Amino acid sequence: MLDICTVTYNNLNWLRIFTDYLFANTKDFKLYISDSGSTDKTCEYLKKLKAKYPDVVTYRHTKDNHGWTKGINWGIAKSSSPYILIANYDIILPEKWFERMSAHLKDDVGAVGPISDVVSGRQDFHYSYGQYEDDVNLLIGFRILTKREILDKVGDLDEHYFWGHDDYDFSIRMRKAGYRLIIARDVFVKHFCYNSMSQIETQKPELFKDGKDYTIKKHGQEEYIKTRKVIPSLVVGIPFWGDVDPDFVSSMLSMEQPKGLGAVVFARTERTIIAPARNLLAQVAIDHNSQFLFFVDSDMVFGAESLMRLLLRACDKNISIVGGICYKRREPFEPCILNRKGKKWVYCKVPELPGLYEVGGIGMGFTIIKTSVFKDLKKPYFYLDKNGLREDLNFCLNAKKLGHRIFVDTTVQVGHLGERVIIDHYFKSKQLKEGE
Repeated sequence: MLDICTVTYNNLNWLRIFTDYLFANTKDFKLYISDSGSTDKTCEYLKKLKAKYPDVVTYRHTKDNHGWTKGINWGIAKSSSPYILIANYDIILPEKWFERMSAHLKDDVGAVGPISDVVSGRQDFHYSYGQYEDDVNLLIGFRILTKREILDKVGDLDEHYFWGHDDYDFSIRMRKAGYRLIIARDVFVKHFCYNSMSQIETQKPELFKDGKDYTIKKHGQEEYIKTRKVIPSLVVGIPFWGDVDPDFVSSMLSMEQPKGLGAVVFARTERTIIAPARNLLAQVAIDHNSQFLFFVDSDMVFGAESLMRLLLRACDKNISIVGGICYKRREPFEPCILNRKGKKWVYCKVPELPGLYEVGGIGMGFTIIKTSVFKDLKKPYFYLDKNGLREDLNFCLNAKKLGHRIFVDTTVQVGHLGERVIIDHYFKSKQLKEGE
């Protein structure tokens, strides 16, 4: 059983859409609607809704708008079900939303939110490129699913907040109680607008300032900044050595990348030998707590969609490292994919059928690595051994020993800038034909 708590204030059309989709796409629930003194025909609509659906409970505050938190807490106090949804009335709930969201409420998860189109931070749907769920420091209060037993420990909404920043406080208290906050990236909720919040912000801007100041006073500046900060999804690490070729610049400018403010961090090194350069860039990914590190060397050229293709592959829980197919700069232009044969590395032939293939090791010229891999390994992650073995192969060998799987996606064709030509799949094919 599920209890849904919402607050309405005028804007009857949005409330109608919300309830229509709610009853069409949700089973076994009670709906608690607190009306903050609406002056339109909301009151009449709520009477009809109660007559049609016996599981609708309403409360009307007749004097004026008594705010979001008081209305939600009234619903929480009335409710008794194991699950509680805190929801705006200007959203569309999709089919099977509850089944999918509740699946994320594991024992250590305190609350779950969806992705949407009119939100900020990690819940912006532009971040959604394949991952199943996402740990965050803040869940935006337009829609939060939690459990009754968790609210009994953490408490309901702080009624000092009239409108805005209550979700900051709620998220901080959840995390301080030892719970994780999760975005369910398999649930998209259409969010109409922020009109009601915009009215409050315009008419009573002091309420928003008070919310921020109160949160900082209650939890501290550091905690407020931590909650507000958007954790990047991807660090693009570029180990520069010398001059940059215009073809590389063109590829970078055209490169499709994850959208959303703060989704991508670009990092580079200058005139640092390759192994230390890669270690420095790996540390950037760790420091930013990003999900992925994407190595792209400054002598690569590639198609605009290449990064996003690899990123979709990297979201697979069974894949730790995945790269595109590129070739060495010098003859005989071997593909940068290898397997172990005894204690030696041997170059592999590129399979004729394009696709995803597991390998023993790959070059790092155009490769995505889950940041969690670095957390499993000891420093330095990249190094030349006493036999001069390449830094990328040492990294792959150590990662494989810990159970991390490495793949190459041969549909992602990457060119390698050589002395006068680009060494890629087509160049290599031509060389083979001429040698016949």
